[in-house]
Amino acid sequence: MLKRFNTSIILVIILLPLIWLNALLFSLVVGGFLLIASYELFKMLQVRYPLHPAYLFLYAGFNGLIYAGFILYLNGVITGLFFVNGLLLSIGLVMAYSVFSVHSFTYFGSALILSIFFSIAFGSISFIQSLGTTVILYVLLVTMLSDVFAYLVGVPLGKHKLAPRVSPKKTIEGLVGGIVGAVSVATLYVWIIDVPFPFDPPLSIFAIIIISFFVSLAGQLGDLVASKIKRDYDIKDFSNIFPGHGGILDRFDSTLFASFILVIVFIMIG
Repeated sequence: MLKRFNTSIILVIILLPLIWLNALLFSLVVGGFLLIASYELFKMLQVRYPLHPAYLFLYAGFNGLIYAGFILYLNGVITGLFFVNGLLLSIGLVMAYSVFSVHSFTYFGSALILSIFFSIAFGSISFIQSLGTTVILYVLLVTMLSDVFAYLVGVPLGKHKLAPRVSPKKTIEGLVGGIVGAVSVATLYVWIIDVPFPFDPPLSIFAIIIISFFVSLAGQLGDLVASKIKRDYDIKDFSNIFPGHGGILDRFDSTLFASFILVIVFIMIG
């Protein structure tokens, strides 16, 4: 427990100042995190599939291209149609390559799904930070408070298991408590700070509550999805980079899912 607490303090001291970097430098740093996450995913895949280490470079490069392409699309450098067509072409090429590989199609399917989602999720974090420091702080606030309130409510009041086969300690009461607590504080934060969401006209308080609800829900479900993936591959953590916390994907699973959902909301609302 002490090691986990000490690591948490060190992580805050090191990582929190990064959100004040300019957008380009922040994107490069997050891109570096994606490369580490690619290594974590590759090592996880190796648990089930005997992959040659050289595949890691192809895997990381593929993830990097998706990451860069998604950021370029969000910033209007390339069109959405161009990005989607490029992504579909890449998927088609990988599927075609699988015909000549000794590895099962299940491996390629797993690798593709994990690559596409996490690369786009990391790209979402970079884009959100480019909108302003207060916007990325909003995401971090929602995900952090969702965990805190879920614990505060779930421990004394939790009776109904949320996903017992994946995370036996999480309860429906904790999920609801996390959402209510996070949405309440986050909505107050947005209202007081006047967070610059990319909408014209600005969002109403009701709209902010709805968006915060989905961001909080995504963050909590993201943690469950990460747990499900690890259970399926019979690993405790994605890596041991952070003592007591695991790896990049262990530490940022909730933030990745929450950021992904928030950017999807941005795209849908326009």
